[in-house]
Amino acid sequence: MTDFLQPILINPALRLLGWLPGVLVRRIFNSDRMSKLIRFDVQPRGDQLAFHGGEGSHMRVYLQLENGAPFAVEIDRLKVEVYAFGRLGELWHLEPLQLSPGQRRILMIDGLFGIQQSPSVLKNLREGRGALRIMAVLTSKVGRSVVNTGQLEGITAKCYNVPEQAA
Repeated sequence: MTDFLQPILINPALRLLGWLPGVLVRRIFNSDRMSKLIRFDVQPRGDQLAFHGGEGSHMRVYLQLENGAPFAVEIDRLKVEVYAFGRLGELWHLEPLQLSPGQRRILMIDGLFGIQQSPSVLKNLREGRGALRIMAVLTSKVGRSVVNTGQLEGITAKCYNVPEQAA
């Protein structure tokens, strides 16, 4: 079966699972299958990763979340690790976030970052050498599952209010 036709033929069957009670859904679905239906990526347009300089320097990442499961999912917590020739830091989102079946959402996560200690890192990020790793804990009818995206490479960053000697 071609990759194009597979979602068209499978989606109606998966939608029926949304109406079943959790006990029956757990017999059909397992947490591994559930974690594959929730997709995490950086947003396709606009800023993906932004560094804001100044006194309270911080970094901000914009993620696109998509629920491909036939039932609602709650993201309990989400951690994003930022890499550019080494680990720069991590950003956390600790508020529960609801995703309805088929819902796509952009999420902004903000955190502190010391720009003065990494001028060469900002240069590498501007050249598209940055990477992210996303880890999330999900709760649904199936139960609790963990999603780990692995390394998302080719992330470009924008630097705002950063002195030229730092970039």
